[in-house]
Amino acid sequence: LQEARAQVDRLGCAMLGQTPEIAPADKRLYALRDVTATVESIPLIAASIMSKKLAGGANAVILDVKVGRGSFMKSRERAAELARTMVEIGTNAGVRTKAILTDMDSPLGIAVGNAVEVREAIEVLAGKWQGSRLRDLCVQLSARAIHLSGKATSLKDGLNVANEMIDSGAALAKLGELIKAQGGEEGVCQNPNLLPVSRATYEVKSTSSGFVKSIDAEKIGRIAVDMGAGRLRKSDTIDPTVGIVFYVGVGDKVSGRDILAEFEHNNSPRCSEFERAIIAAFEFSDTSVEVRPIIFEEIG
Repeated sequence: LQEARAQVDRLGCAMLGQTPEIAPADKRLYALRDVTATVESIPLIAASIMSKKLAGGANAVILDVKVGRGSFMKSRERAAELARTMVEIGTNAGVRTKAILTDMDSPLGIAVGNAVEVREAIEVLAGKWQGSRLRDLCVQLSARAIHLSGKATSLKDGLNVANEMIDSGAALAKLGELIKAQGGEEGVCQNPNLLPVSRATYEVKSTSSGFVKSIDAEKIGRIAVDMGAGRLRKSDTIDPTVGIVFYVGVGDKVSGRDILAEFEHNNSPRCSEFERAIIAAFEFSDTSVEVRPIIFEEIG
């Protein structure tokens, strides 16, 4: 904890998880919730999340609460209840706290996996993906944090600061400092190809025509886990190289045999199975589709 505090003083940022020094009871409580069928208890979820935020010493907290098929909270009502509970906890503790309900029915960015998601994040900070939902949400959340912490006089000013940090290269440079400080290879920010890569790729082509109505984020997440990008059990090994990269998103027009996505694998014998599952996650419409806003509601 002392090392983390020193890093924040030096760089202004750190990535931390729960440790024996930070909210030590949380790990035991989570294990207890797992065996008592209380994982979905909103008070216990809120306590788990906010205990770590408050123990970290933040004086302003922005919470991105996902809503939809790809999130833990499937309904907007449940997500709003969780958000209000966490905001109340933070406010009662004297911490400026705001929660944002955001859409997670379909994948947020173009990548699902480990290295592929890190690569996309680096590209966003490098100025790529202008106008994408991922960049938009990152900027919107950053702007609210900047405003809430008193570094901007209004949300509009916060948005200007966040965009300027990306456009000037300062955000990417800060990521490099953060990676180096925590034992990683900072050169990955200039060369994302330093990230681990799979041995093979497989194109998934459409069997339908029309406008993409939805891409089921939960199905896609389960496919990625099945490929090795996540764990079903604590003992499972994660393969950082596998993942899915999308060529189209919700609202895009697709003709038969257009490429929907590409997945990265390590000579898997299950390519046809993964292909069918990815195609099944897509839903099409004969008429144009209106893309929903990424932010549903602000609480706090």
